[in-house]
Amino acid sequence: MSNFKLTALASCALLAACASNMGSMGGSAMETHDWVYGVRYAGGRLVDNGNADIWVEQATVQTFIPENPSHPPIVMVPGLGLSGTMYTTTTDGERKGWAQLFAEAGYPVYVYDMPEYSTSGGFDVTMLTSVLGPLQANQANFGNPYVSEDTACIEPAAAAAGGMGGGGMGGAAGPVCPEPLPMDVSTPSFSIYGGANLRAWVGLEDGEPWSGSKFPMDDYAMAQFEKSFPYRWNDNRVEGGDIAPITGNAEAEALVHLFEDEIGEPFIIMTHSMGSTVVPALLQSRPDVVRAVIGYEPAGLVNQNSLEERAEQLKDKPYLSLYGDNVQARGHGGRYDLNLVALVPAVQAAGGVAGAIDLPKLGITGNSHMMAQDTNNVEIAELVIEWLNENVE
Repeated sequence: MSNFKLTALASCALLAACASNMGSMGGSAMETHDWVYGVRYAGGRLVDNGNADIWVEQATVQTFIPENPSHPPIVMVPGLGLSGTMYTTTTDGERKGWAQLFAEAGYPVYVYDMPEYSTSGGFDVTMLTSVLGPLQANQANFGNPYVSEDTACIEPAAAAAGGMGGGGMGGAAGPVCPEPLPMDVSTPSFSIYGGANLRAWVGLEDGEPWSGSKFPMDDYAMAQFEKSFPYRWNDNRVEGGDIAPITGNAEAEALVHLFEDEIGEPFIIMTHSMGSTVVPALLQSRPDVVRAVIGYEPAGLVNQNSLEERAEQLKDKPYLSLYGDNVQARGHGGRYDLNLVALVPAVQAAGGVAGAIDLPKLGITGNSHMMAQDTNNVEIAELVIEWLNENVE
């Protein structure tokens, strides 16, 4: 795998942030570490496409490794529809991403791109429309986001085992049935979300930003944000095939290989939004790979049926829940209640270590669902790093 690695000199050219120009985090007294940038490809499988064997379901992993690490490794998982760039840069290009900030603080950082996502645009739109046009997004089960007329409802027991149904967004305990969301693939800006939903994440409502919003709102930054949602290409999944034999979750599977082939020790996993659906799969199948969990505005980590189970799984793995402002206005009140209000005390009651960073209650307002890219992203990173330094060995 060493031929994929970029040197520190290359990282300067690509990222404009390396040993020669790193400063302290926002003027804090934290020690600053030099780090080296690299790229790895974790997991995946070979399939015969009729002409040759090709790799599918591998994960692209960007690495930011301090020369002298002082803390455990951390894996950063983006939310559904996003790529790892949400951690490696900011939309205005004026500040460091969380990947660089955590590496400077001494944490080996692995930025994990979900398998089957592309970090670049450029697909043939006509071909894409013919493939995806008949499909719809299934809002009831983001672990299998495509739905047709024949898609069955998810029963509570099965949903709880996967950690993403039965009220995973704060709903009731009955069967969870598909809620089709028609997908418009007629323009290159296609994603499984609508543009209005994306803009609500960062504080735009009816074209006007929420008061005090900290997300960059100029046209350039907003375009960068919307372009950061890559296409979700055809699954490349064999009908009836057991494509994730370890975890049962194709999005989580490569994390086990990353642990076994690259990291070699339990890691802290930070997951954003619906990217958190990878955590229950790991806790159920390979809890040995997880050292601690950071829920960055998570959804899919716990539901009403799995609260006790999840608390038991996390009692020896420190858990931090992190939420910003306007959660009710952007439709995230259910996940806030489940993760920060319910799961944190449940882990504590089970004998574990759990913490909550509720930014408005700390007097920090205006943060969006994308706080890693907000204008005060350094301040928020420092809060998370401070908690980790105190609670995770």
